[in-house]
Amino acid sequence: MAKIPNEVTKRLKLLEKLISLGYSTEEDIKKLTPKDIAVIDDISFTDIIEIQQLQESVKSNKLFSYLAKTNEK
Repeated sequence: MAKIPNEVTKRLKLLEKLISLGYSTEEDIKKLTPKDIAVIDDISFTDIIEIQQLQESVKSNKLFSYLAKTNEK
């Protein structure tokens, strides 16, 4: 069970990072392009994958599932 809060924390930190960069609405998240993501400072490959999962979750109205890590494919 210790793994889940750790994953939630990582996802929340990613959200905080995106918000601090000005991506603060669902529309902002959906409109993020690979080019937008590539210029984010200190972005890891894992973060890029998480942003893609976040975008999919926002588009399908499953943000809570994304944060709770219950919508794995």
